[in-house]
Amino acid sequence: KLPALSLHSLVVKMRSLPTLIACAFFFLFAFQACVLVVVQGAPCAKKVSVSSAVASVEQVGNVAANAIDGSVTTRWSGEGVGAHITLDLGSAKSICTVSISWYQGTSRSNGFVISTSTDNVAFSQAYKGNSTQSLDYQPYAFSARSARYVRLTVNGNTVNNWNSVNEIVVFTSGFRHPGVVVSAPQLAFVKSRLQAGAEPYTSLLSTLRADSRSSLNHKPAPVSVMKCGSYSNPNIGCSASTTDASAAYMQTLVWALTGDVNYAKNAIKILNAWSYNLTRIDSVGPNATNAPLQAAWLGQLFVRSAELLRHTSGSGWVSADINKFSSMLSNVFLPLVYKGSNTYTNGNWELSMAEAMINIGVFTENSTALDQGLALWRRRLPWYVYLPQDGAIPARPTGMPVGSVVDFWQKQNVFVRGLSQETCRDFAHMQYGFAGIVQGAETARHQNIQLWAEPQVQERVVSAFEFHAAYLNTARTTVEPWLCNGTLNSLKEDNMMWDIGYNHLNGRLGVSMPRTAELITRLRTNGRFYNRLTSMWESLTHALVGGV
Repeated sequence: KLPALSLHSLVVKMRSLPTLIACAFFFLFAFQACVLVVVQGAPCAKKVSVSSAVASVEQVGNVAANAIDGSVTTRWSGEGVGAHITLDLGSAKSICTVSISWYQGTSRSNGFVISTSTDNVAFSQAYKGNSTQSLDYQPYAFSARSARYVRLTVNGNTVNNWNSVNEIVVFTSGFRHPGVVVSAPQLAFVKSRLQAGAEPYTSLLSTLRADSRSSLNHKPAPVSVMKCGSYSNPNIGCSASTTDASAAYMQTLVWALTGDVNYAKNAIKILNAWSYNLTRIDSVGPNATNAPLQAAWLGQLFVRSAELLRHTSGSGWVSADINKFSSMLSNVFLPLVYKGSNTYTNGNWELSMAEAMINIGVFTENSTALDQGLALWRRRLPWYVYLPQDGAIPARPTGMPVGSVVDFWQKQNVFVRGLSQETCRDFAHMQYGFAGIVQGAETARHQNIQLWAEPQVQERVVSAFEFHAAYLNTARTTVEPWLCNGTLNSLKEDNMMWDIGYNHLNGRLGVSMPRTAELITRLRTNGRFYNRLTSMWESLTHALVGGV
């Protein structure tokens, strides 16, 4: 059995020769790549406070202090190759990542060097490279080192010799909280838009509050032993738990966005009811087949509310209750999703499991769970979305015969860019899979793990979004004969996860996605909000938030 793999560090070391040989065997004979990265532990995502900043040159109005003011709407600018800005951390600290929001990041690339010092005299290089074209924060990781001073030297850009950054953030080892799907800066942005009466936020919050699950009269219905079969037969605590997970998250959002603590108290009651009562999810026998999937769904939604309640001031959630909830995650949910599912199962299962592990890993600060979730996410994505460079047939699970691929892809035998393994099953389950992809990537981003930037990830998600949005926009169930035998099923626009992917790919990276833009515009205003299994209210939390 191979050791747990960590992919969130840029520092790669060989654990052992036997492990190297084992990975080589799997790569050669099982068509499964094995990546040796063993710098395990927390991600480098805990923000370090910065006392001050000075620059070698400043443009009038665009001073060094603007680069550490927490706003991407201000900037430091200085002209000339070799201009630099130096941050003072106040005292020597162990640091491992510097994240930069570059001014006009989508239109030019900057050559730069990051160096550190303990005395502001002798500096040593920590990182040298070029920025990619993006409005998003770009994290640059290096081996942990002690430093009081961090210097960014910019050697011009591809347009001119001006050096401009919106914001510089320094990180040390640790988790970022809140950091499951939604971050504190994102909530602050949405709150500011609500205060201004802006749309779509005002209408979405109003719709959320009108939902019965947002009522302070909502009462949880926990069970001690849950049993979930295929097609909800049996249904012992299954529907009740997903309804309560939805209610907890919705009421947590109301509190976080309005400040009404009564909603936080009620959300806490829901979480406590389940964590103090649920002892296991029955996974034995033919009538308990959905146990791993149910655990994944609860790991997706329950953890969202818990993360915000635990790490946002004023919720009133006490340590004993937090520990009990953590125990439920670690002892009831995690064992059911940790190993993934049978690789022949439809991909939405493992993508939900991957996100659940990522979420649980962050909330409980369990680096091994986080690593396992990231590894599963990386493994399943190429099996779920097709690109032409995969070959004549899609990438397939380890050991699957070529002759089984068409059956695995729901009898589809023509493969085009962006097609999903579940397109021809129905669009509802396909969207569950997409939710695991974009929500897992968003949580990873909050932990300075750039899944979005890994090879082919952006291309797969853009292709998948644009391909399927085209059919959702027309709502045609009768289509070309080559696609799904001419019939599409369950063209439901009930999943707001589209806004997470669109915000990142278009809002942060500037990728043109006209079909997705049309879809989410309608979702924000006329969408149906039935989805309660894998995602909820992402249009409220992520629409137009950009790089925050």
